[in-house]
Amino acid sequence: MTFQRLALIGCGLMGGSFALALRQAGLVQTIVGFSASEKTRQRALELQVIDQACASVAEAVQGADLVLLAVPVGAMHASFAAMRDALQPSALLMDVGSTKCDVIAAAQATLGERLSCFVPAHPIAGKEVAGIDHAEAALYQDRRTILTPLPKTGIHKTQAAHEVWTAIGSHVSTMTPEAHD
Repeated sequence: MTFQRLALIGCGLMGGSFALALRQAGLVQTIVGFSASEKTRQRALELQVIDQACASVAEAVQGADLVLLAVPVGAMHASFAAMRDALQPSALLMDVGSTKCDVIAAAQATLGERLSCFVPAHPIAGKEVAGIDHAEAALYQDRRTILTPLPKTGIHKTQAAHEVWTAIGSHVSTMTPEAHD
């Protein structure tokens, strides 16, 4: 399993660590990133977390076969809406939000037909410090990641999500969004 293009939406601790872990595992060819802050995008480039900084969510998602949404839960609705038309039907879309029901509601309200690409995920990992400067490839190793797939999520998307998180060292489990929250 190798991805051609990871679109990282949110270049902070969680997203940056995911990108570094995928790169270290040899699972991705190119990593593009978008963050609302130009300074964060430039820092992610300097640290070689991303290969290319994008000026918008839609630009980052264009042509990506893997998309990780690593923004605050309150920003997910706008991010889903911004990516909907650029998201490939074959792409795997995941998030790292700590709550699932509200993230899923935002996805259902915005993604339309692309909802089938989405596998909600919650990696239970982090640090006392945030930001791209603290990203590390080992953040998800030996940590639990919970997947909360939707009825519209195809079994192959759920399986791909499981394989991605397992490949970067997570112990993956699945539950309903309601049981998670």
